[in-house]
Amino acid sequence: MEAKWLEKIYNRYDLETLYLERRSKSEKGDSGWYIDSVEDSIVEKEYEVYYTYEILKIRLEIMKILVLSIGYLVVLEKDKLKAILNDKDINLLEEFVLYFS
Repeated sequence: MEAKWLEKIYNRYDLETLYLERRSKSEKGDSGWYIDSVEDSIVEKEYEVYYTYEILKIRLEIMKILVLSIGYLVVLEKDKLKAILNDKDINLLEEFVLYFS
């Protein structure tokens, strides 16, 4: 299975901002990560399942984000981190950038 949906989201010029949210796992083998465009996030939809390696083939820089635990929400604008919110909605972007730079 190829990650065509994620590739489509990243390649559309009008959808520049994505969010990644880590929720509790719904089934065995589930990482809990949900990826969507900010523009489309209010529309209820079925999510497609992808292996981590499929997503990393498209955007390797997401690897650093995947270490975050349940309750985190990350906002990406193009290839730049815009926010990293913990479960208390505190933006930890500066600390994250310092730690991974």
